[in-house]
Amino acid sequence: MESFIYSEQISETMCDKLVKFYKDNPDRYVPDKYCKGKTSSEIILTRKDSIYKEYNNHLNKVLQSYLKTYKHANYTVRFEICPTIKIQYYKPGDGFPVYHFENDGQDECITRHLVFMTYLNTVENAGTEFKYQKLKVKALKGKTVIWPAAWTHTHKGIVNNKKEKIIITGWFNFV
Repeated sequence: MESFIYSEQISETMCDKLVKFYKDNPDRYVPDKYCKGKTSSEIILTRKDSIYKEYNNHLNKVLQSYLKTYKHANYTVRFEICPTIKIQYYKPGDGFPVYHFENDGQDECITRHLVFMTYLNTVENAGTEFKYQKLKVKALKGKTVIWPAAWTHTHKGIVNNKKEKIIITGWFNFV
């Protein structure tokens, strides 16, 4: 059975730059108030941030590979990366261990087509679990994962109680 979950490595140097960006901007930490069961600190990265374009270049290569593998994902109306993406920091014991999916039909979620996430550090016994695909993706530095935003890809974070985890995540939205 096909999972429609695709992963590819991006450079560890890019990951280090994103972590540095996060750590250099403590005034921009935004606690997430909207996701029940989620504990994290976040920074919103926008197109005006120079690192946004650099990460997007890496991400776009992974997206092109995804679209070669799953051609029908591109047989839609136009879509593009969302204008804001999040760097999320999870302290030991923090995470999003509640099953959820990214396009639940509400407000800004309605335009979400594909999800992307890059692990910015390696954390043993941590990652993402996909319910219906019976798949666990390990948190490995540089691993970039893309998957459909619909309920078919219900997932949750795998929490490590002893180590921090940092990811960057967002969506490719219908335009």
